[in-house]
Amino acid sequence: MGDNSTMSQSTSFMYESFSDVPTSIDWRKKGAVTPIKSQGNCGITTEEGYPYQPVQETCDTEKQINRVDVIINGYQMVPTNDEQALLKVVANQLVSVAIEGYGQDFRYYSSGVYTGDCGNALSHALTIVGYGTSDEGLDYWLVKNSWEETWGENGYMRIQRNVNTQGRLCGIAMKASYISSIIS
Repeated sequence: MGDNSTMSQSTSFMYESFSDVPTSIDWRKKGAVTPIKSQGNCGITTEEGYPYQPVQETCDTEKQINRVDVIINGYQMVPTNDEQALLKVVANQLVSVAIEGYGQDFRYYSSGVYTGDCGNALSHALTIVGYGTSDEGLDYWLVKNSWEETWGENGYMRIQRNVNTQGRLCGIAMKASYISSIIS
């Protein structure tokens, strides 16, 4: 554990029942979202530290970047299957979610609001970076993927929200978490 005297103060955010949320938000427009990366076959480090190469091989655990911008000091889970609670948290910050993401239509998604046939066998991680309503009137979650910019809408996907199924579409509301404390 060493001396943390060079660390700046801890910043905390605890989930509250926010009553006022905007009708839409896109955290990319506020500069809060990092660029899309390609996880390749590993998903261990950044593309800069371990460039994707389209060959079948094992991951090289020696390739790492030792850069630390912040230390996550705590996280909170969003109440399971509660899309309204999820909406309130996303109105205030990015949220990590697990979804079912191995179906063909998901893997080959290219544009529009995804309304595909997926269940809730959680298999893939995404980050919710916003929400809104499409021109066609479909409410959606704006999510960041890690399959490079050529996938979806420049690396992003809009997944239908307010779907009346257990776990919501693709299980997006089953396992959602957000950072509650950081040391910068």
